[in-house]
Amino acid sequence: MGGCRQGRLQVWRRRDSGNTRNKGNKDSRLAAYENIELFDTCILVGKPNIIEMYDPSVIVIPGYAIEELDQLKTDNRRAIVARNARAVLLQLHYYKNRYGSLVKGVQIASGSLLFIDHNGNNFYKLPMGMARKNDNRIILAAMVWQRKYPSHEVTIITNDVSLNLTADTYGINAKDYGHDWLPEKLQTV
Repeated sequence: MGGCRQGRLQVWRRRDSGNTRNKGNKDSRLAAYENIELFDTCILVGKPNIIEMYDPSVIVIPGYAIEELDQLKTDNRRAIVARNARAVLLQLHYYKNRYGSLVKGVQIASGSLLFIDHNGNNFYKLPMGMARKNDNRIILAAMVWQRKYPSHEVTIITNDVSLNLTADTYGINAKDYGHDWLPEKLQTV
């Protein structure tokens, strides 16, 4: 699984070259990566440079996260959150202008393949009674990626405990990015 690299950024090269699309609507560029990791909004706001610092993998930013970042960027009560939300949005805007459509996916300097994905809207795939909320959208998006690329490990990266637990009930891998927020007693359990 991916993780954050320590130290200087390195430039990674893709193992494949040439045509980026193949038949069956699968992106052949993903063959160069083992992991597909969907970033929850809390990860982006908590560590605004995570996209560049993360180990090379397929990074998916759910479309709803862009909407949440847009709302957070003007949060006057939490200046750090607002600043970080703006920083992430500006970084994504930079990638779009420099590399092209994030919906189609772009390879960034860190070696990762970055996508913005709007696949979390088919709420009918959730069991009856599950709320139509953003946490469930990331689960739906992860299910789409898991179905489309079964040979890849699809993981939701979040510090949201309820999202982590809910993802597990649907058979989606989810992991915390760091445990610095946990009380010391819980870290040793």
